[in-house]
Amino acid sequence: MLHPGAGLIAAAVILPGLRLPTVPMPGSWVGAAGIGLASAAFALAWARLRRVSFPLARLPWVICWCVAARGFFDGFLRWKALVAESGFPFDPSLARIDAWLHRGPAWRLLPDDDGFLRAVDAAYYLWFPVLTGGILWAAWRTDADWRRHFVLAFVLVWVGLGICAAHGLASAGPIFTEETSLPAGLRTTLVRDALWRAFEAGAPTSISAMPSLHVAIPALYAVAARSTLRALFAAYTIVVLLGSVALRWHYAIDGYAAIAGVALCWWLASVATSPSPASRMCAEGQSNPTGAPFSIVNRNPMARAGAARVGTRAPGNEEPRTRVRGLCLRRWAMRGSNPRPRACEARALTS
Repeated sequence: MLHPGAGLIAAAVILPGLRLPTVPMPGSWVGAAGIGLASAAFALAWARLRRVSFPLARLPWVICWCVAARGFFDGFLRWKALVAESGFPFDPSLARIDAWLHRGPAWRLLPDDDGFLRAVDAAYYLWFPVLTGGILWAAWRTDADWRRHFVLAFVLVWVGLGICAAHGLASAGPIFTEETSLPAGLRTTLVRDALWRAFEAGAPTSISAMPSLHVAIPALYAVAARSTLRALFAAYTIVVLLGSVALRWHYAIDGYAAIAGVALCWWLASVATSPSPASRMCAEGQSNPTGAPFSIVNRNPMARAGAARVGTRAPGNEEPRTRVRGLCLRRWAMRGSNPRPRACEARALTS
């Protein structure tokens, strides 16, 4: 099961977005389902490598996840295209802040030779396979609590940073607002030219710089992962941050803001998905000597008094009484002044 908040936010993006102009998007619905089905081979190989059972029962859910993700991104791109329609008023301010922080344009602090730029250009566009792989990785995880936490944070990052913050801080990035001298043949120059032609023609386009989702997504994966995967995602986050600056796609502060935004989204998702103390103790089978949850004992003064009385009884035959009394106290805390639990308690103590 997913957290209901993630579903509501995703629906709020997809359903109104259907009335917006369509933005060209690679892949089809059938292709998305095929990716989910093909991922079963990798999940099986991983399970055998780790010598754990293969969660075949999750395959239908994985396919549903891939199809739902395709719909979510379709709605997201329609909202993102509205950023370019409203113009990019924040580029001068962001450029000044970036220059103040780095004593000049941040890209001047990085190597400017062809070899470095071609290397980061190749690494930068691995982002799309990393995005898809992260979605499949989360879909195959068997920890339901972790999945709810991750999916809610994932949706918050795309909607909060990719739509809300992008509209609030609309900017195109230095690649469109400054003179650049990138080597010929880079994929970056091809994508830049295609986006600019679409923008000049009035077609929907996804030009937006602040904050950088290219930095935010691997940063989110790094926060959500553990051990080796965390190190790999963290390293790729740094590579993408440097690449986004060196290739002029982003100001450096776009990446800094993205990382801070991911931390905020992960914390909000943690707060929203964390069980209450009483639910956690009941799930773990933990209780106080009265058998009542700690949160109930702490909130109800009569329950606290009952806990003190039970704790001072002489050893011997007190365990059955404690269980019955705990049941009564639990009912008492839930029903308030209902006399029936007190009668039950009196019968248990006199038995």
